[in-house]
Amino acid sequence: MRLIYPETLEMSSAISNPKVMAIIKECGGKMLCSEKQWSKALEALGESFKSYVECGDSLKAKTILKYVIFAQIISNSEVDLS
Repeated sequence: MRLIYPETLEMSSAISNPKVMAIIKECGGKMLCSEKQWSKALEALGESFKSYVECGDSLKAKTILKYVIFAQIISNSEVDLS
């Protein structure tokens, strides 16, 4: 995943389906969360949320919104979680 995710970001202009981009960004955001890269995870998950809203998948958008809120809280935290 660490090797493939950056390559998919380079191909994002060729991928026009918002659902596909939402899934890619969701997986990347979750991977970045596991690596404790909170600000990058927040960006990826936020883009995933927007893409899910754009394609009309409100159930999945709601789930991703929870991840966005979590990443936002953690990225602004001054507590060392590592």
